[in-house]
Amino acid sequence: MLLDSSLVTELDVTIKKGTDTDYTAVLSAEKVFDKGDVDSLSKPRELGVIAEPGTTLVNDGWVGYGDESDHLAFTLDHAASLSLDLTLTDAAKFTLINAATGKTVLNSSLKAGAAITTKAKLLEAGPYYLQVKSTNAKKGGDASYTVSVNPGTAFFTQGGDNNDSWQTAEPAETSRSEQRSVPAGWDSATSMISDPSR
Repeated sequence: MLLDSSLVTELDVTIKKGTDTDYTAVLSAEKVFDKGDVDSLSKPRELGVIAEPGTTLVNDGWVGYGDESDHLAFTLDHAASLSLDLTLTDAAKFTLINAATGKTVLNSSLKAGAAITTKAKLLEAGPYYLQVKSTNAKKGGDASYTVSVNPGTAFFTQGGDNNDSWQTAEPAETSRSEQRSVPAGWDSATSMISDPSR
């Protein structure tokens, strides 16, 4: 029998009318499930800023009966080709969500004892949620898990994010240049175009 610590459980003993008896009730636990972190997407456990390959995100995670899922939040410091290393002791599902758009960018259902590296995903810098959900919790299953950034992950740290329009672009250094109009529809700024034939 699976019992949840948040519920009050009563034991009802019935005896035949007109009889009297002594009894003893013993409740023994074959397995006790640690309640773990009680969290949700609205209040996830914060993992901080991720900027390095090989970073351990979670090394002692647990989901199971009474705490079916964990919700974790992290921020990518830069755009990345992100790959995660996942291990777990029982079946679970990992879902990575772009917090800015709400779109799922990774879904992975794993079997008990799995140790995998996810396929690399190109992700923008910004906030992300990771949900880890036990798929056997209702049957009394529980999974310990780890999550880390695969050492082969590439972070795109070159350049800044301050030159994304003609108004903020830095002028290119050239030995010979001429000023030409920007094509119609771009905007009214002009650009410096190098002309190697001069």
